[in-house]
Amino acid sequence: MKTASKIIIFLNILIFSAIIINFFSSCSKNPLFPIISGEWDYFPLKPGNTWKYIDVDHPSTNYIETMLAEKNFLGKNAIPQEEKTIVNGSEVSIETNTYFLKEDKNLLVGLKDMTNLVSRYLLMAELPPVEGNKWTDTETKKNLDIGVGFLVDFVLTINGEVKEMNIEKKVKAGTFKNCAHINIMMNAKLINSTNQNNILLNNETLIDSYLAPNIGKIYETTTTKTNGQVESITKKELVSYSVK
Repeated sequence: MKTASKIIIFLNILIFSAIIINFFSSCSKNPLFPIISGEWDYFPLKPGNTWKYIDVDHPSTNYIETMLAEKNFLGKNAIPQEEKTIVNGSEVSIETNTYFLKEDKNLLVGLKDMTNLVSRYLLMAELPPVEGNKWTDTETKKNLDIGVGFLVDFVLTINGEVKEMNIEKKVKAGTFKNCAHINIMMNAKLINSTNQNNILLNNETLIDSYLAPNIGKIYETTTTKTNGQVESITKKELVSYSVK
């Protein structure tokens, strides 16, 4: 039981916040959150932009995401995103673990990880998007000592796909045209370093997102599994926004 407890504690520290759950990214040459060149921007980054979402299955829960003022993170001037979770009108948590910036035609995301295993910038999007594009990215850390009596490997794999472009999507905030529909699957594993068949923990997060041009995320379903068992399903629907 002590070993299992240590593994779970380690995973909780390691898995980054809803950005990571909301903003997993790829170092490949394909878009994750698509941005169309020209006038359409699927992820507006200006400080002060705010989006309010309702939890579809638990309407008393709301999420407010806001782009904050520019800040230095990992040596770059990036724009952090803050997410507030509000239940029954009371604020229960605030998280700011994700940083964004645009360099040339790339949108980068910096992930703040308390363990410093994966604190780095990743390519989040590339211009222009192409429907059907797929990508994969893998980060591996070997021979970690997490206090379970043997060394473990941490393997993070991200797979994504642009499912559809130029579609119409209706949510509480309105009906949006020319939306992008993407899927992202993140898989995080802890494996016995000397016995790769011994998978100590297998965590999967599937993100199914719809993004509207010049608005951003309007609907998102996040499904999390641990060792094959569904732990949670969260559905966020946009109810209001303020985008400059």
